[in-house]
Amino acid sequence: MKNEHYEAVYDKKISMLITYLANDKSKLKDYDFTQLDNLEDLINYILHDYTNTESVYIYGKPDEYFDYKRIEETNNFAIYDFTNQRISKCDELFYASKDLNEMKNMYFNKFLSISLYDAVKFKKKYMVHYDKVKEYSTSDAPLTFLEIIDTVLSIDDPRLMKEIYEKSTKRYSLGDYLTIESIIQDSYTSEIAKSYIGRQKGNLVSKTYKDKEGNDVNIELTELFNDFGILVHSTCAYGEMPLLDNDYFISWNNNPNTTNH
Repeated sequence: MKNEHYEAVYDKKISMLITYLANDKSKLKDYDFTQLDNLEDLINYILHDYTNTESVYIYGKPDEYFDYKRIEETNNFAIYDFTNQRISKCDELFYASKDLNEMKNMYFNKFLSISLYDAVKFKKKYMVHYDKVKEYSTSDAPLTFLEIIDTVLSIDDPRLMKEIYEKSTKRYSLGDYLTIESIIQDSYTSEIAKSYIGRQKGNLVSKTYKDKEGNDVNIELTELFNDFGILVHSTCAYGEMPLLDNDYFISWNNNPNTTNH
């Protein structure tokens, strides 16, 4: 995954880092940047801390797995050697636990950098479109990631869970996780685009309306052969103004509230 660079993911990471540094400087006030010898640890620390803060808003109402969290939410790790500290703590809690779900939680934390709760949500969100991801994905990473989640969630024997934990070697960083999600989303876009390849583009039609100065303005539009629906929302687009010529198109383009639509 380290050699795969996606601009959208890169921009998202940079946005996270900038927001974190701007709003949470106190968390880094004791960090000696002159001694920085592991940039990956610092990035991992910030990404984990930032996304943990976001998780409540992303996922909404708790469910049965809500209490199975990322390990850094319940433990304090120093920025120095952050990644190794997480791994060591995962090992400690995995072997100390008799709760199968907690064992799974430590597995996901160690090898996928997410929690059991995150994994359940990820599967619900993307496994239903597994075939589309398989056909259109530009990488095998999303399939492997989904298959790991599906396999571990299906385990019902602690002994098998222990065996898989000890045999696993591949680990994904949180940055890898963000990249994988982006690849999946890109595959959806590719599938939608391909579904329209070969279809006729439709007929060009003209629509005429008058601008505020009373001049006729022509717009060329494409009239599609297939049914096509789109929902457009603009807060206060019309307000209290009367409908002009019984035509929303004309009213929209002659609305004095130009700053909000």
